Amino acid sequence: MCLASLLSSCSGFSAPKAPIEKFSYNHDGTIGRNSFNWSVNRLEDGSGQFIYTNHLSRDQHDLTDTIPAALMDSLEAICRSYKVHRWDGYRGDDKRVCDGTGFSLYIRYADGRTVNAHGMNKFPKNYRAFRDELYALLMPVQEKLVER
Repeated sequence: MCLASLLSSCSGFSAPKAPIEKFSYNHDGTIGRNSFNWSVNRLEDGSGQFIYTNHLSRDQHDLTDTIPAALMDSLEAICRSYKVHRWDGYRGDDKRVCDGTGFSLYIRYADGRTVNAHGMNKFPKNYRAFRDELYALLMPVQEKLVER
């Protein structure tokens, strides 16, 4: 058996086939920057419950809305596209940076598989592209909640 075949059979390297049940993304801003959390829980009909918490604003804690199943599908597609399942166990920290940003990511799939990753001023491969697509998808939901 070749090494590539062995590695692709390991669960950490193979893409999850089960749908996302829970998704949580935390942006850690430092020294006055925006710190927030987005959580999405899949509902039985395939849609999701979106929860937004702005850590710096008491008025913006646990704001919720239902998002359509198509948006849940898009979230899963982004995670697949950037192979975030391979980030499980990532712990990056650049201690040379005195101010900056970080993230925490938690995903639980319907088959029980999880992804847990964290970085502070250091990020896994393709993180910024993943983050940009994630923001493009979920920032409009956040903005709609804040406007209410």
